[in-house]
Amino acid sequence: MASITNQPGGKRMIQIVLQDGRRTSIRLGKVSQRHAELIKHHIEDLASAQRVGQPPEPHTKHWVQSIDDKLRKSLERCGLIDEGTVVSLGDLIDAYLERRTDLKPKSRAYLSNASDKLIAYFGREKLIHTISPAEAMDWRRWILDQGLSEATARTYARGAKQIFKDAVERHNLQTNPFAKLPTGSLSNTNDRFLTHDEMTAIMDHCPDLAWRTLIALCRFGGLRCPSETHLITWADIDFEARTMTVWSPKTEHHIGHESRLTPIQPSLFTELQRLRDESPLPADAPVIPLSRHNLHRKLATITRNAGITPWNDPFHCLRRSCQTEWAQTYPEYAVAAWMGNSTVVARRHYLKVPESLITQATRQGLEGEKAMQKAMQYPPELPRIASQHRNRQK
Repeated sequence: MASITNQPGGKRMIQIVLQDGRRTSIRLGKVSQRHAELIKHHIEDLASAQRVGQPPEPHTKHWVQSIDDKLRKSLERCGLIDEGTVVSLGDLIDAYLERRTDLKPKSRAYLSNASDKLIAYFGREKLIHTISPAEAMDWRRWILDQGLSEATARTYARGAKQIFKDAVERHNLQTNPFAKLPTGSLSNTNDRFLTHDEMTAIMDHCPDLAWRTLIALCRFGGLRCPSETHLITWADIDFEARTMTVWSPKTEHHIGHESRLTPIQPSLFTELQRLRDESPLPADAPVIPLSRHNLHRKLATITRNAGITPWNDPFHCLRRSCQTEWAQTYPEYAVAAWMGNSTVVARRHYLKVPESLITQATRQGLEGEKAMQKAMQYPPELPRIASQHRNRQK
């Protein structure tokens, strides 16, 4: 048990017997009796937890994270808490990124960007336990005030939430201050659907067959660019069966989703044949020999040369148009399997209503109305039959 000792000038200290039998004093300075009693309760909980080999109570953990450096050092000196229990934001981020050797380059980049925003706002020396949910919301508003989009703010918040969740799981924090920030992806508001006529014009302005094939793989094969398009080799293409094995880095961490088999549509089959016939290569050679850099900029130039206004997220729009077109013909579960996504994701981010479908429905609706109006009219012979019936009654 611990005891409170009063000292001159309103100062107080707590004396406690440690696990090894030593009696030690923890000076509190000038504090009220009520506050001294609360501190005594937490110190007794720390000593008891240490004695039985169990973690202290949650409210004691939270108290340890909120005290000043002087009192914390006294508790560390007594062995009641471990050194390094309180972590700075910079140290937390550095340790987390160093541990995450499994991150793909794109994931590491987005986490690094989120980390930069955290440090720019809070500073490297900010103690993580002092960041409140209100301050986390202030950080989000600060990101938006810089002119960044809602989608970008959610991406950064997702990175912050991920880093601080790890801190909670390692008992460096009691709660995650970023837990309530919105991080869900936004539904795609781009309704652009690339028709076959537009694709013909764009592909006719491509500088070579490699570019024609790259665009065809996205629009008629539904591949992600460049993560999937640049991994396809000639060995992955079965010209006889008209199928293609697609390797997907995005879904490879899900068991059984390292690759998928997709059909090769006629428009894509033609481009693959032409590219193969122009320059035969070994089976392990990549189908697309183009660099991964500046693809979006080059596609925008090709699109403008074709007399078409460039659109946002160009390669994703090609892939989205492919899924929308397939969904009008094939079962939803099959299309999702060919695309390497889920039906839920497809409905929210991929499937869009093309104008041609609206026109078709309108035309068929008018034809149906005309047929119905014609069927509802009296047949020409009905008046004559009614007249004959009246004559027989007379």
